[in-house]
Amino acid sequence: MVDLVNGIYAHWPSTQVLDAVHLPLCEGLHSASIDLAYYGPLAELDVPKEVHVSAGVVRAADTVDRMRLALDAAEQMANRGQLGVSCPCGMGRRPADVGVIMERLVALANS
Repeated sequence: MVDLVNGIYAHWPSTQVLDAVHLPLCEGLHSASIDLAYYGPLAELDVPKEVHVSAGVVRAADTVDRMRLALDAAEQMANRGQLGVSCPCGMGRRPADVGVIMERLVALANS
């Protein structure tokens, strides 16, 4: 994923602004890792500090405390300060979970 983001940025047209990148760090049935080593490649993320980087660690099935551990590990390895928070992909496939996901997003962002 880091190679993909770095490759996109390396070829990004100078006439366009890259505002943000989204890193899906978990998937539907699996929580984001809390293992620091898992996020080691984030140290190689090569986009400017002004590009907002969002960590897709929010799942309806996880607690805010669990997601905070994953986010902390990602932030430590990315060495960019605070990362944004997001779910790993769009919520359109899980309309029943939208309310819970939004609550978790806000709680994690405020934690």
